[in-house]
This record gives sequence, C-alpha cells and structure tokens, in this order.
Amino acid sequence: MAPPGSVPERRCALKALNSPTMPAAGTRRNRLAATVLLSLAAYAALWAATASQPWGHAAAMLLAFVALPACIMMALGGERLDLGRMDRWLPLSFAVYLPFMAWTLAYLPSHAGFFQDWARVDGGAPAMLARAIGIAVAVASVDFFCRRVVQRACADEWGRPAGLAVATVAWMLGHVPELLWLPDVMGLSSAIAYVTLAGVLGGYAYMRGGNVAGLMLGHAALNWVAMAAAAMWA
Repeated sequence: MAPPGSVPERRCALKALNSPTMPAAGTRRNRLAATVLLSLAAYAALWAATASQPWGHAAAMLLAFVALPACIMMALGGERLDLGRMDRWLPLSFAVYLPFMAWTLAYLPSHAGFFQDWARVDGGAPAMLARAIGIAVAVASVDFFCRRVVQRACADEWGRPAGLAVATVAWMLGHVPELLWLPDVMGLSSAIAYVTLAGVLGGYAYMRGGNVAGLMLGHAALNWVAMAAAAMWA
C-alpha cells in the first residue's frame, strides 16, 4: 500500500475524483424502461388532449420524446444533453438523409396529387411556416428519442451493435403510421426498405459519430424538401 500523500496515492485519488459515477447496470436498465413507458404514456395523453389543434402532434412529440426523457437523463441519470460535437460527424449525419430526399422526390411526378394534398396548408406563408416547424419538431423528436435515449443507453449497457439493433426496432415501431400510407406511394416492399434503411443508416451514423443533431436536422430537411417540391410542382 502506498504511504499517505505519496504520488501513487494522489494519482488514485485524482482518478477517482475525475471518474464519473456510473449507475449500476440494473439501475440503467430500469431507468431506460421507465423512460420509454413514461414517454409513451405522456405522448398518448398529450395527443389526446391536443389532437384538435394544428400544433398538437408536434407539441406532444416534443414534450414526450425530447423534454421528458432529457429531464430524466439529466436529473436522475446525471447525464449531459450531448447532441454531438461540431465536427465532421455533424454534416455526415445530416447526409444520411440525402439519398432519401432523392428517393422521395422520385415519386413526385407519379403521385403529385398525394404530395400536394399532404403539403397543402390554408392561411398563406405564416401557416406554411408553422406547418414546416411543426413537422421538423415532430420528426426530429424521433431521432432524439431513438438515438440519444434508446440507442445510447442500450450501447452503454450491452455494446454498440446491440444499441443499434434495439434502436432500429424502436425506429420501425415509431414509423408504423408511415408504413400505413407509404405503400400507397411506393409499394409495400419499397416502403419497408425505405423506413428500415433510414433506421439502420441513421443508427450506424450515430454509433460511429454520436451526433444526433445532424440526424435531427437531416430528418427535418427531408420533410422540408418534400413539402417545398410538392408546393412548387405545377
């Protein structure tokens, strides 16, 4: 044993001081399970209360899948929000959605009416801006929850491949509503491939770079591009 005040003892004390206190594995699993259940319950309650409002879906998504889990992570888990660093993984994560922009727009000529009905907003430019913000908030909330909450927690618990796998399942479950109407545009097999590839590629980018901000921005941009193209289609 090193004598009191020796260099080895000071190093050990400094290492213990600087090392974050990690909760037990069971505690992390329980907190993740509780977060998922609370978020789903909060979304159901908020959506039921605000469904008649044009901003209801976006507000329910933001509060249930971003604000609530973020508060749980920071207050109970002692974690930082940590959306990712301003490095090369910000644009690389954003770029995950670029192929899906092209994939979506490829169906615009043959399904112009569908896209125009989806993008149509009464009330002029202010209403269109509000709709664009609402859609961005809703879809970005999915990336935050699937990546920053589910994937990161599962990766810490069971390793990065397991985190990617569980987050992909969460992503697919979160896109069941899209899978109910996407087949009308691109067919069932293409719709499943579209959603699955987006989930896997987004999860892989997060696994490598840990930048959920780029994914959130890219997902929002995908919908903005589709809205703008549909609005301008003659």
